[in-house]
Parts: sequence; structure tokens; C-alpha cells
Amino acid sequence: MKALNQAWDVVCRELPHCVSQASPKKSSPSSQSGFILSVGESHKITNPSVIDIEASLLRLDVSEPYPYLILTSAYDDGTYIQVYGDKDTDFELEYQELNIRHHYLATDDATLDQVFLVMTLYLQGRSAWRNLFGWEKMDLQ
Repeated sequence: MKALNQAWDVVCRELPHCVSQASPKKSSPSSQSGFILSVGESHKITNPSVIDIEASLLRLDVSEPYPYLILTSAYDDGTYIQVYGDKDTDFELEYQELNIRHHYLATDDATLDQVFLVMTLYLQGRSAWRNLFGWEKMDLQ
């Protein structure tokens, strides 16, 4: 629980009305640069904010085609984190590092709050997101 509270404090610094146990501090805009948020099949947001992530997660709907949210490096090096699902059905969470030989699936479904936390930590370049789930390597070859 302590790790989750610490992770939330990091995320909370980015939200204008969040109440955190730590003293609030805005991170620099450069900590959010270099990413593209893909929403569904065609909508893309360059250099997304945590507010963009939250709004995009809330809009996902499994009854619509391509209910995916993918946060990827703008350098397109094959590294990304993605979710499938919606707030009513929970989410499947996956990430990949460099290529399909390093593709992982969270061992449990994730809630909206958990996905928001993971994607925000990922956006901020913090590795704590990895510790919030167990991960299973997928064979995509």
C-alpha cells in the first residue's frame, strides 16, 4: 500500500485539484515530451498531458471499434504501453520494449484508476509502474 500511495503522490503533482500527502509540485513540461497518445485507430495526441490520458481513458468503449489507448515514444522505437477495454469492463494492460520479443501482459485486469496511474507514471518516465502488476511475457513471434 505504501508503494501505491507514493506512486499516487507522483501522479497527483500533475493534477490541478488533487490532494496529495506530499507537498504538491508541478513537474517540468519536458518530462512529458516525446510521447504520442493514440486513441483508437485514428486519433493521436502529440505530447499528451495526464489530463489527455484521463479524458481518453474515459472515452474508451468496447462496443466501438478499436477501444485501445497506446502511449508510445515519439521516436517510434517499438516501445509502448497499451490498454484495451473501458471503465465498465476493466482493462487489459500490455507493454513492449523495442520489439515483439519483449512484449508483456499484466497478469490481472486493471481498473480505470490503476490504468491511469500506470500510464501517468509511464508518461513521466518513472519505472514504478512496473511494480504495480505482475507481468507475463507474451509469445508474439
